[in-house]
Amino acid sequence: IWIKYVALHLQMADIDKARAVCARALKSINFREEGERFNVYVARLNLESMYGTREDLMSQFEEACKLCDPKKLHTQLLGIFEKGDDAQVTEQFFKTCVRKYRQSCKMWLRYAALK
Repeated sequence: IWIKYVALHLQMADIDKARAVCARALKSINFREEGERFNVYVARLNLESMYGTREDLMSQFEEACKLCDPKKLHTQLLGIFEKGDDAQVTEQFFKTCVRKYRQSCKMWLRYAALK
């Protein structure tokens, strides 16, 4: 429901309200509902990727990593960067992920597919 509400504000081109809805959702969602919190964080990362600065995106990402599974978030942010235009930033983040999760064959396969 929260993500649909964020999408509604984005359709009306009201970015600040969409950000506020994300913040309110994260405050009100119970900590036991990890999947829902994760989905809101991913929506927030997509929002910052499209309408925010790189610094905003990375600060939201760091905050999300404290409260959700970091490996899943790294994978999601990789997908966001892959959809973007900046190949240099994508490759740099891939290298960071491969260093951090060097035991993950999925991470290596995605990195190889990028090359």
